[in-house]
This record gives sequence, C-alpha cells and structure tokens, in this order.
Amino acid sequence: MIETLAKSITSYYITHNIATEQDRDYITYGLQAIFTNVIQIILLIFCSLILHTFWQTILFTASYSLLRQYIGGGHSKTHLSCVIIYTSIAIASSLFATRAHPVLSPALDILLLLIFTVFLVFWRAPLTYIEDRKSSSSLAKLKQKSRFTICIQTILLMCLIRLETIPNSFIYSSTLGIFVAGCTLLPLKYFQVD
Repeated sequence: MIETLAKSITSYYITHNIATEQDRDYITYGLQAIFTNVIQIILLIFCSLILHTFWQTILFTASYSLLRQYIGGGHSKTHLSCVIIYTSIAIASSLFATRAHPVLSPALDILLLLIFTVFLVFWRAPLTYIEDRKSSSSLAKLKQKSRFTICIQTILLMCLIRLETIPNSFIYSSTLGIFVAGCTLLPLKYFQVD
C-alpha cells in the first residue's frame, strides 16, 4: 500500500514535470520513508498513550535515534517490517522500563547494558550498506561520532541514575534505547547488513 501510493505520487510528479524520470527511484524511496515514519510516529504515540508510557517511549526513541544515526546497523527488509519491529520493540521496552525491578541494582543493571553497548559500538560501528559505501575519511568521522555519542550517553545516564528526582523508568527507557540501537550492530540474519 505504501509503495503503491509512493509510486502513484512519483508518477504524478513526473507527468507534471515536477521531477524527471531519472529521479523516479529516489523520489519513490523518499516518499516511502516519509510515509513509513509518519505511520510509525502515529502508532508510537497512539500505543504509548493507551499504555501510559508516553514519556518512556519518547526517551527510548530519542536515545535510540541519537546513537543510530551514527552507527549504521541492520535494516529490516521492508518498510512495513521496520514499522512493526521498531514499534513493537519501543513499546515493549517502554513497558518493561515502567515495570522493571532491578536484578542487581538500578545502577548496576544500567551499567551492564551500557558496557555491552559500548563494546558493540567500539567493535562494530559504523556498519555501512552495500549501496552506501562511504569514503574512508567519512567512515572515520562516523566512527568518531558514534564513539563520542555512546560515551556521552553512558556518562549522562550514569550521572542521572544518582539523582533521586528522575524516575528510574525514564533512565531505563533511555538505556534500553541505546541498548537496542547497539544490538542493530549484531550480525542478525533477519536484517540486511553489509
């Protein structure tokens, strides 16, 4: 459905000289990405409001997105599967964050998740895609940015866990967002990675 709509709009652009035939694939892909993001945002907001996890979902998404933009990682094979997988993980993580009871202690649980993610980022990031080869200098910059981002996020969360005024569910949500972003660096069969 999303692909059909994107192709129809692209055809309209081309027949009305808004775009050229050479741009067909780029426009179609861009429109699919926009439609997917809109659907995903609506689903996230709707589900998080129903489940009373709005702020946890926002923090999860912000933490995830901040790191994910630099590390690369796996992608779903279709836009629809991306929406379903990400929305499910974000909502499940937000629900978990609101109901989590520390295994060791809140600070130790968070620290262990962050150490694992730091290891993944330093070891695997940035992953590039077959069609998106970058120069060695831009890869080096992405590596620096990904390492800097994960270090700042880790330090910030470890400082925030000490504050009694911030609910643990907010810190757990942010930590899980970082952890899930890091897990996209794992060589999983379902995702398309280089």
